[in-house]
Amino acid sequence: MIVSITPEIGIDEIPIYAGGLGVLEGDKFIEASEKGLEYVVITLFYRRGYVYYNFDPEKGLVEEARDFSEYEVKLSREDPFKIYFDNKEIIITPLVFVRNKAKIVYLKISAPKDFEEKLSRLYVEDDKYWFEAKYIILAKASYEYIDKRIGFENISTIDMQESLASLISILLPHTFRKRLVIHTPGPWGHPKISREVLARELGYTGGEEIITKISSSRVDKIFTVSEKHYEITRATFPEFDIKLSYVTNGVSLRRWMSEEIKNIYRDERIDPSQFIEAHNKIKKRLLELARSYKKDLDIKDRVFIASWARRVTRYKRPYFMIRLIEDLADKMNVLFILGGKAHPRDGEGVGYMKIFYELHREYPNVVYIYDYDVEKAKTILAGSDLLLFTPFPGWEASGTSFMKAGVNGVPTLASRDGAAIEMISDGFNGWLFGSDIRYPIDLYSNTASEIDQRDYVSLYDSFKKIIDVYENNFDYYLEIMINTLKTFSKDADINRVLRQYYPEYFRENQL
Repeated sequence: MIVSITPEIGIDEIPIYAGGLGVLEGDKFIEASEKGLEYVVITLFYRRGYVYYNFDPEKGLVEEARDFSEYEVKLSREDPFKIYFDNKEIIITPLVFVRNKAKIVYLKISAPKDFEEKLSRLYVEDDKYWFEAKYIILAKASYEYIDKRIGFENISTIDMQESLASLISILLPHTFRKRLVIHTPGPWGHPKISREVLARELGYTGGEEIITKISSSRVDKIFTVSEKHYEITRATFPEFDIKLSYVTNGVSLRRWMSEEIKNIYRDERIDPSQFIEAHNKIKKRLLELARSYKKDLDIKDRVFIASWARRVTRYKRPYFMIRLIEDLADKMNVLFILGGKAHPRDGEGVGYMKIFYELHREYPNVVYIYDYDVEKAKTILAGSDLLLFTPFPGWEASGTSFMKAGVNGVPTLASRDGAAIEMISDGFNGWLFGSDIRYPIDLYSNTASEIDQRDYVSLYDSFKKIIDVYENNFDYYLEIMINTLKTFSKDADINRVLRQYYPEYFRENQL
């Protein structure tokens, strides 16, 4: 049996997630269950989810409260158990989602009331006390569930997703096979917990406070999620070089390839006329979605749809899209789709959301989908003509949006970061722009500003050339789309990821 402990997981039936990690873990779960693997995911149940926004005509951007208690009816309730934090008794009720031989165990904090309330949101805590409480409770409750409900003797591997889920490594026996998967190159992926709390709650007296370093010293292997991420992580944590390797992320074709593309994609034999007919059907659906956000959307025939959709934060460089729209929106037959939201404590990201909304109001060919989620992503990423992927080089671990677009034959214009440089061959199944930097750079430094200036010129020039190809040499553009579908449906398939993480299961079961 495989156990994966994660801060979040998002499946269509239980859409409680924040972003890429949760969706990735959902994709793994879907395909592991389809393969008949005994695969158990353990996470917390976040009753209030992550963050949800709306734009009020008078108040502007406002946060909306959500309550996911209604999803408990889709889950099987197991007998509660108790753990302790800060000398307080914490009641944990496991809520279980089962699919074939796989299951997700949501650990719900049922009592005391203040803990249930304070820890009811994903990645949102009032202060350091509640941050530390959340992830120590995840560690202790996961250990208790494994010990009493599963049995360590029934498990071959425990994988811990991100440092936040890896505190259980302190509790696990040194001889037990345990692995850490790092999904983030940025500093927020390597937080600290105070020595006093680690000693009091977990009996750890090693003196280290950075969670990644603590768990890395205790696990057998450390995975990163792309080749470039591997190189950057080796430089960040050279003391763990011997344990490090990488498995490049992928996506579930079952989840992300549209039905229209599935119907025409058979053994790489793709009829161009059938492909473009299928793509246009999805594109029509995307235009309907866009009109639901902008009733007076006025577009010309055969409009080119360029989309940028992801978390709104500085390292993703949303300001590139702001500048590109201001430079080109009124000069080209392009519909710009913007999608994504910021963490509520990321003031700069929230500021970019507000600018996106102003662009939405100012330009007739700009649509901002501020409540971007998985269901909308399926339409946007499959129905666009081009995806823009713009992270600052060295700051994106992998990225999967371009993979989700790619498995639908939608090419990406990508910065040279994450897994994009592994999967995109410039001019063959997409395009690349900008610098390939493999060491951390302060995003607010003069050096970063200089890189941004050069990279934006590269993005601008490439984008104009792509539009020219689409308008004046569509046969070539169509060839690139078909190349994209053929290559990404193989390279980005999450089944490749599962085989690389768990080769022994695929050999034993001949999957």
